[in-house]
Amino acid sequence: MVKAKIGDRVQVLLKGRLEDGTIFSDQYEKKPIEFTIGENNLINGIEMSIVGMEESESRSIKVPPEEAYGHYQKQLISTINLSQVSNTITPKLGMGLQLKYSNGRSVNARIVDISNSKIVVDANHALAGKTCVFDLKLFKILS
Repeated sequence: MVKAKIGDRVQVLLKGRLEDGTIFSDQYEKKPIEFTIGENNLINGIEMSIVGMEESESRSIKVPPEEAYGHYQKQLISTINLSQVSNTITPKLGMGLQLKYSNGRSVNARIVDISNSKIVVDANHALAGKTCVFDLKLFKILS
């Protein structure tokens, strides 16, 4: 059988969960995710785990934070005065925002605390600092 290698376009079914079993992504019963191995379209831990697999092969992998969504970084938490937030939104816990910095860079964040005059936002990925477990099935090697 042909084995997947870097540069191959593949279709993969996957389910992502935390070590405690909490599922955060379930594409396993849906349409396969299509990508080229090595182009960094998925987290590195997943892409490199596909290398060497054959079509229809399944495996579970454990991916540490540095190969998944990164380590949690306290410096990505910011406090913002409510006066700086557009008056067209009503801030709510868990709400996603796009923050724009003075250098023109923008970043996605979520509201983690609200007071009368300020909100606290966290620009870490929701899965930062967590070890993830992925159930993978190589559905098809396209090239």
